[in-house]
Amino acid sequence: MLAVPAISGAGQPLKVGAVYTVPVAQQWIARIHSALLDYVVRGEIDYRFSENVQFADYGSVLRQFASAGYDLVLSDAFAHEEDARLIAREFPNSTFLLGSGYAVDSRFPNVLVFDSYIQDASHLTGIVGGAMTQTGKVGIVARLDFPGVNRLLNAFIDGAREWRSNTEFVVDYIGSWYDPERAGELAVTQIAGGADVILADAAGAAETAGHNQIPAIGSFSGPVSAQSAMLVTAAVWHFEPTLQAVLDRVRGKSRGVNDFGIYSYIRHSGCSIMPIAAFPDRIPENAIERVARRENEMRQQLFTANHNPSRPFSGLFPALQ
Repeated sequence: MLAVPAISGAGQPLKVGAVYTVPVAQQWIARIHSALLDYVVRGEIDYRFSENVQFADYGSVLRQFASAGYDLVLSDAFAHEEDARLIAREFPNSTFLLGSGYAVDSRFPNVLVFDSYIQDASHLTGIVGGAMTQTGKVGIVARLDFPGVNRLLNAFIDGAREWRSNTEFVVDYIGSWYDPERAGELAVTQIAGGADVILADAAGAAETAGHNQIPAIGSFSGPVSAQSAMLVTAAVWHFEPTLQAVLDRVRGKSRGVNDFGIYSYIRHSGCSIMPIAAFPDRIPENAIERVARRENEMRQQLFTANHNPSRPFSGLFPALQ
């Protein structure tokens, strides 16, 4: 376990423990970890975490944190949904915040759930992608056929077709959370088939697109410095609004909401679209205006991107048939 004590601030900091099944450098966890470190600096929390916890050790590590009297125990519980809830029931004085695909369950009143519901930002990047393609063919290189991934892919597709209704897509999954070599291979195949824009959900696809002078758009972005210079824009998750809402709940300042995924919506400043970087000349000015208008509508709750976790339909470009 690694401990990060609060640095400054008034009042007693909350004790927060986190159990991560992947390294903190992984893009999803990195956004959570970075936000927690910010709250350490602000003096609001003491933070201890274990990373890269193996499947067989998950239950014992989670129980170890809970038994130590943490006010909040956070975990990416997707592969351990039932075990995490049963352990939470053993420790009613702690609040558990689970990255989860399950709905809220009244049998576990101390369990809160969240996920990166950044489909608003993904829809906006889709408008950019739809405006950029000249062939009408967009390649998508994704990580896993998983609801949390598919949600972002479908939102991107909706955005692209909002701009260009006849846009065609090929969706390929690398079959894991991280395999840059495989992602690069799939991007090469899609480009050979006529794709002139790549949605790079999987690491490695953006870099390959860049080497081929093909613009790439990120579907889920942490730090962008490691991405290809060809990355035009990306949907970016901001975990801070979720964390603040949860800490308010733990302190008794709020009640009622148990599913904190909504705090990833644009209206809560939980996601954003990265400023346009590469290929600015290929994006029509009225497309940028459309993005700005849609974002404003999202903030005013006049428009919300679809929440569709199903695997998107994928056809084959003629050159690949």
